[in-house]
Amino acid sequence: MKEVSGSQSIRIVLPSIIFLVVSLLTGCSDEEVLPISSPSPTLSPQAWQNPTPEPTSSPTPELTHSMGVASASFEAFRSFAVDVDTAIASEDAGFFATRGVEVEVICSGDEQLGQCTGQPAGTVIRGIPGYAWRSDAGGLNSRADFEQLVSQWFQAAMPSESDIHGNGAPRLLALAQRADDEFIAIASLIRDTGAASIQRQCRAFRFSLADNRWVLGGEIFCYATVATEDWLSGSCAECYDYWEPWPS
Repeated sequence: MKEVSGSQSIRIVLPSIIFLVVSLLTGCSDEEVLPISSPSPTLSPQAWQNPTPEPTSSPTPELTHSMGVASASFEAFRSFAVDVDTAIASEDAGFFATRGVEVEVICSGDEQLGQCTGQPAGTVIRGIPGYAWRSDAGGLNSRADFEQLVSQWFQAAMPSESDIHGNGAPRLLALAQRADDEFIAIASLIRDTGAASIQRQCRAFRFSLADNRWVLGGEIFCYATVATEDWLSGSCAECYDYWEPWPS
């Protein structure tokens, strides 16, 4: 075999390299040269089956106004509601009891429900009226009894519990209007209602303006969450003519 000197070897190799480079450039001249991307990470079978979800924010429930519009006097009720809010937050049941208007009921002697059950005809019962929403239960309570009932309700609150309406502490959550002269402050809290049942309840305090003073004409009590939602939803036509959330 004929030996090739070092200089001859260089002369033979260089044309081959030049030819190869020219061939590559010529072959790519009509195409876009794409950058080489880094290899994508390989996901395990578990990752494909249980992909990590994109982080999303929890939707905030949107509270809307009910049908109708507020009356001109509703603005005065909004101003008064500042005091109502303070009373609820401080669990001042006396604020409501002292404004309560007691009414009289004369029993006929044949009632099957209510405070006159078992009472002889002609018995007179006085008190602040109240009834349970979506129930036949109702009655009259003296101011002293009414104050005690509301106070016990405030004290039964469970602030550590929460739902879409906030924590379980007593709060004013909404204002409403029924007809032209009845205004409602809707207080709510979460409590243990027994039998391992924790429910959001509400008290709809019914106010009206008499001789330039806000008086309490009675209340509507919501025992269970499903009934409470009527008063906190803003969309219960049979509950009110106008509704708006109270600023939190």
